[in-house]
Amino acid sequence: MDDELHNAIRLSRSMLDAVGSQSWERLADLDEQRRSLIEHYYGQQQSVDADRTRELKLLNDRIVEQLLIAQEQTRQLQLQLRKGNRATRVYLDVADK
Repeated sequence: MDDELHNAIRLSRSMLDAVGSQSWERLADLDEQRRSLIEHYYGQQQSVDADRTRELKLLNDRIVEQLLIAQEQTRQLQLQLRKGNRATRVYLDVADK
């Protein structure tokens, strides 16, 4: 059973790497694997390893933090693209006249 928690921690570290490299499909696959391990571990245990649980939570918090940063970066990129599209349309409208 402790192997499940250890593997969930290992997968969490891999998830951080996936976020850093923007490997979103890999991240989704790792998350699915990790979720299964976590659900099984905490569903079967009478007592849990507090230190590893704390480590898992800290890693999860870092993953969420990195995902929020990536989300904001994506939002900023979308805004820039919209502005560029708007400028292109204005330019083409003026050029057609």
